[in-house]
Amino acid sequence: MMEDIFYDLMLMKAIKNSSYVDPAYEEYFTDQYIYEKYGIDSLQLAQNQTYYAQKPKLMKKIFDKLEIRSKKAEDSVDTIIKRKKQKETN
Repeated sequence: MMEDIFYDLMLMKAIKNSSYVDPAYEEYFTDQYIYEKYGIDSLQLAQNQTYYAQKPKLMKKIFDKLEIRSKKAEDSVDTIIKRKKQKETN
């Protein structure tokens, strides 16, 4: 579950920093969304982050998986963009 939480946090941060967030959806890019989605609170999230930070080998495994997931998402977006460009040129 922590891998999924870290993935969602990473995506939320990237989207918020990109300035592509429609103001109508800003409420979904808060920690509160994570708490509700995973049934945790701020203390549990902080405790879990501390736990994993103290276990670098375990944290590395999680971040290696996150890197793979990010790459797959990036590849999917690239494929969609390429298909759209091909349709526009035809």
